[in-house]
Amino acid sequence: MRWVLLGALGAAALSAPPDDALPAALSAGSFNVSKASLRARLAESGGALLLAFSSPGCRFCRSYEPEYAAYAAGAPPVPLARVDASAEKELAARYDATSLPAIVLLTEHGRRHQQYKGSHDALALASYARSRVAPRVRVLAPGLGAVDELQGAPRGEADVLAIGLFRSPDDDEADELDDLAELADALRASRPDAPVVVARATLSADDLVELARRRRWVERTPSIALWVGPGAQPRAHANLDEQLDGGLSLALWATRKSLPRVSWLTEANFHTYAASELPMLIVFVDPAQSYRAERAALDAVAPEFDGRCVFVLCDGVKFRYRKIALGLTGDALPAMALNTKDEHARYPYDGPQLRIAEPGAVRGFVADYLAGRLRPKLPEDTVTPRGDAPPPAGPVPLAGGGVYTPATPRGLEHVRNLTAADAEEALGDVRTDVLLLLFSSAQCGHTCLEQALYFSKAAARLHELGVRTVAPCRLDLATHALPPSLPVPLHGLPIVLMLPAADKQPPFRFLEGEMKPKRLLYFAQHHATHRFELPENPHLDREQNAMWHEQVGALPDERRARALESLLPEQF
Repeated sequence: MRWVLLGALGAAALSAPPDDALPAALSAGSFNVSKASLRARLAESGGALLLAFSSPGCRFCRSYEPEYAAYAAGAPPVPLARVDASAEKELAARYDATSLPAIVLLTEHGRRHQQYKGSHDALALASYARSRVAPRVRVLAPGLGAVDELQGAPRGEADVLAIGLFRSPDDDEADELDDLAELADALRASRPDAPVVVARATLSADDLVELARRRRWVERTPSIALWVGPGAQPRAHANLDEQLDGGLSLALWATRKSLPRVSWLTEANFHTYAASELPMLIVFVDPAQSYRAERAALDAVAPEFDGRCVFVLCDGVKFRYRKIALGLTGDALPAMALNTKDEHARYPYDGPQLRIAEPGAVRGFVADYLAGRLRPKLPEDTVTPRGDAPPPAGPVPLAGGGVYTPATPRGLEHVRNLTAADAEEALGDVRTDVLLLLFSSAQCGHTCLEQALYFSKAAARLHELGVRTVAPCRLDLATHALPPSLPVPLHGLPIVLMLPAADKQPPFRFLEGEMKPKRLLYFAQHHATHRFELPENPHLDREQNAMWHEQVGALPDERRARALESLLPEQF
C-alpha cells in the first residue's frame, strides 16, 4: 500500500538548542553496543533491548541525551543500548535506522524488532517499553475484581486497553483466544505511539449478569471491550464468535477502533493512521492562528463516519510540500484534502475556505468521496515511457551548447547542479522524483570525484531509457547550504538519497553501500513515485548488454550461474 502522504517530520526535523549547549553524543543510556557485543547484551538483558541509534555528528541526536539519561536512571523496564550509527552502519541498515535519532525495540533475543515512532522523552519511552515487554495477553484472576481493577486504573489520553471476556478458556473458545493474541500483536504494531495493554478474564454466569447490569455493554462470552484513554465506558465492544463490521479481522477492527476520533497528525502517529487502511481527512491549519472552529467541525462530524474515515489536523506551514502533494496548490490556510491509498488521485477541497469550519461542508465532502461522487484531481506527468529505448547512435547536440556522447558519460549533462538559491524549489517539486547526490568539493576529494562519475553514468542511462520523471541533481555543500526544508543528517559524504514526488520529508531514503550505476538505477526505481521499468543490466546499453551475455556464455557453469543471478533486480 502506498499513501500520498507517506510520512511526517521525524526527530531530526525538530528544533534543537545551540551546539555549545548540547551534551556529547552517545553519553547517556544503559550501555553502548556494537554488532559484536549485541548478542551478549541481549542475553544479559533477558532478550529485550531498546537500541537508540545516534551519531556524534548529529546535533539533533545530542539534544535527546538528557532524556536518554533520565530514562536509564529510572529503573527502565528495558535497557537502553546506544549505537553509534556512523560506526555501526551494518547494524543501522539491518534495523532501517536511516533517519537519526532512531530507536528500535528488540524482543525474543533479537528475533523480532519494531521501530519506535513516538516521542523520545523519558516518560514516553518508559511507558512504551513497559507495554511491549508485558505478556502478549495478560491473564487476570478469575472473577470481576481483577477486571474492575484493570479497567479502573488511570490511563493516559492515548492509552489503549482491550479486555477479552471468556467463560471457559479451553478448546471451546480456543479460536477466540488465538484471535485475541493476534489482536494484541496488531495493536502493538499499529500503535507504536501509545501504551497498549491486552488482557483476558474468565467469568462465571453470575459475573456476567452483574457486569451486564453495571456496564450494560456485555451480552455474553466470548466478547471483547476496547478503551482508548480514560473513562468507564469502552470505545467499542463486540462478540468474538460473530462476524465483525464488514467482515473485518479482529486485529483490523481493533486497530480502527483504537484511533482517536480527531487528532493532530505528527511523526509519532502517522503510521497508526496508515495501518487503519482508511481514507484520512486532513485539515491543514496555521498553528500560530486559532483553529478552534475547524477542530469543532471535525469533532462534530467524525463520530458519523466511525470506521469509514479518520480525521486529523496538520501543521500546514511545516508541511507545505505535503499540502501541495495532495493537490492544494495555494498558500491559504486552513485547507482541506483527503489522503487515500490511490497514489495517482488527489482529492483537494475546492469549496470556499470559510466553509472548512462548517460541519456541513466537512460532512458533505467526506460523504461525496465515500459515495464515489467526488471526482479526483490527477497529477500531471504521471506516465513515464517504458522499455529500453536505443541509445543515441552518435554525439547529440545539447540545448545549452556542446554535445553528449553516450560512450563517454564523464560529464554532467544530465545532472542538475543545484545552488542555495534554487535547491529548495527543485528538491521540493512534488511533480518530480529527485535522485540527489550530496558532496563537498573541499572535503571528500577522490571519493566524491569517483561517485560523480558513477552518478553521471546513471543519469545518462535514465535519459537514454526515456525516464523523464526522475531528476538527477547534485549539491556541493562546500559552496551551497542545504535548504531548511531538507534536514538531512550529514554523517559522511558523499551521500545519495531519493526524494520521491509524493514524499519529500523524513525519514529519508538513503542509498547504503556501493554507489555504482546499476545500484543507483535500481535504487531510483524502487523509491520513485512515478513508476518506470528497467531492462536487465540497466547500466549497459543494448550493445554492451549483448557483449556481456556473450562473455558470460563462455564462462564455466558455476561462474555463469553466479553471473546470471546478478540480473535479478536488487531490493532496497
